Amino acid sequence: MTADELRREIASGDEQAARRAVRACGARLREGHVGDADEILETLLPLVESLSAILRQAVADVCDAFPDGLFETTHLRLLADRDPYVRRSAEAAGHRHAQLRRQRARVESEEQALEDVLGELERRHGKGARKLAERAVERGVETFAQMLDHEVRKTKNAIYLALEELAAELERPERSLGLLRDHLATVRERSAFVFAIVLRARDYVSRPRPVFAEQGLAKLVDEARAQLLGRVSARAAKVAFTNDIDPELRADVDRHALLQALQNVLQNAVEAYGVDADRLAVRVSASVRGGGSEIELRVADEGVGIAEDRIPKLFIPFGSRKPGGTGVGMLIVRRAIEEVHGGTLGIASALGKGTTVTMVIPARQRT
Repeated sequence: MTADELRREIASGDEQAARRAVRACGARLREGHVGDADEILETLLPLVESLSAILRQAVADVCDAFPDGLFETTHLRLLADRDPYVRRSAEAAGHRHAQLRRQRARVESEEQALEDVLGELERRHGKGARKLAERAVERGVETFAQMLDHEVRKTKNAIYLALEELAAELERPERSLGLLRDHLATVRERSAFVFAIVLRARDYVSRPRPVFAEQGLAKLVDEARAQLLGRVSARAAKVAFTNDIDPELRADVDRHALLQALQNVLQNAVEAYGVDADRLAVRVSASVRGGGSEIELRVADEGVGIAEDRIPKLFIPFGSRKPGGTGVGMLIVRRAIEEVHGGTLGIASALGKGTTVTMVIPARQRT
């Protein structure tokens, strides 16, 4: 959404379309590097005085993306708005902006602390020690790049396959619109997931603010399973999935983070079976704990299992022994469960009997 498109939507008189345009522009501002950011801001600011409460609320929803100076003045005006929904949106934006400032301050503090440590190493032990420490930091960057490749590679093959099927259907004299729509929907879904991975990877080190929303966990598991089957199509017919989660069970989750975690755990479960296995059984279940305050998700397989001394190595970058494995899949799972959701991750396994991964997350998040 460009500044010109935003102006056209506002001038159209369609309040709902204008509201969507404002939010789209807010999303662009949050992403940064927007060439027409000044024009977008110039178009948004007058809406604070709009006669439409819908448009004022839309601005309140995105004002946390404004530069600090503009945010302060705009936020104060919106907090004093006569409409309670506008004030509520402004309060939420204020919380998001404060959290972002704390995050920036933390990053700056960590960067300064790193420079202080490197400087002290050089003073005490010479430039060689500093170079070794800097190499350790570089290794962290390499791990990050490997993690990104690990996640994207799992999905790109499904996109290529769907594109090939779409192209083949287009070549048929009596093409099916239904199949075309299905293939296009698959491409759109997988592409959106890849873009979400890239955005999360971009912010991996800075730890962005999680976006929590109430989700049905059974449906989310089904989505993770469907996307996984697109990547393991050669073995899909052998996979016997059981989703024992109550369809009514819901929790506040960061959708993309938990979806990534579930996909990684499910893929590990499928890959826990030998290539000659006739049947790959994977069961997902859940239970409520702590008087309803926590939800325990379990993914169990009956594969080859993991030796006890190998379990800690699952969280070491490049520690994977799987062919083509990078050893970062479980790192991503741990980040999603422990850091994003404030939960706990556990692995229980026995050689020859299988593995159960347990993910405990809060049922409700404080935002």
